[in-house]
Amino acid sequence: MKKYNRGFTLIELLVVIAIIGILASVVLVSLNSARKKGNDTRVISDVNQIRTALETGYNGTSYPDLAANALSASGPNATNLTALSTDLSSQGGTLKVVTNATSPFVQYSISSPLVSNTASYFCVDSTGKAETTSTAPSAVTCP
Repeated sequence: MKKYNRGFTLIELLVVIAIIGILASVVLVSLNSARKKGNDTRVISDVNQIRTALETGYNGTSYPDLAANALSASGPNATNLTALSTDLSSQGGTLKVVTNATSPFVQYSISSPLVSNTASYFCVDSTGKAETTSTAPSAVTCP
């Protein structure tokens, strides 16, 4: 009389569970990297949208809504600028605005560190330059 055992042994089940655990950890590590790159993309998008809002408010002689190291809460695009600044902060970015020293504001640069590499900054300026740099801009033009 033959006795057939159907099913898996405990060792086989443990091996399968270990393989699934290893695969899951690899996927989670990749996902974290992709999440940081997604945040970088959103930071870049927010900085570019802030530039667009400032350029649409340019009246031929000066830019609106600029204050030292911040965007003021006045002017035609104030609501958009405030929302973009808030979104930028929620993604881990830090808004830095550099302007010429006095009003009227005729030059600016806006930058934020990137999330995936805090030694990199995305910078836009009033000359139309938009680039990733390794140093935080301290002048009205991107380095």
